Amino acid sequence: MYQMLSSGAWNADGRLLVSLQDAFHFSPGVLDTKTGSIQALPSDLADDYVSLAWLPGNRMAVLRQEMRSTLWRFAPVNPPAH
Repeated sequence: MYQMLSSGAWNADGRLLVSLQDAFHFSPGVLDTKTGSIQALPSDLADDYVSLAWLPGNRMAVLRQEMRSTLWRFAPVNPPAH
């Protein structure tokens, strides 16, 4: 869960921005190191949020990797005669 911590992930009040892993993706979350509670943050569930950092004023900067996919179907140009 914590393999993608950035140097700006710690906040002065003890909150840590983390990437929460589910079966397929990494979504953003906040770990309160004082209480141990984890709060998931709203996100696009199809993308990976891999590096998070605190900015002044409790704002966040996030590196999001978009998932793109294409389904290809290959078929013979000249089907064999039967």
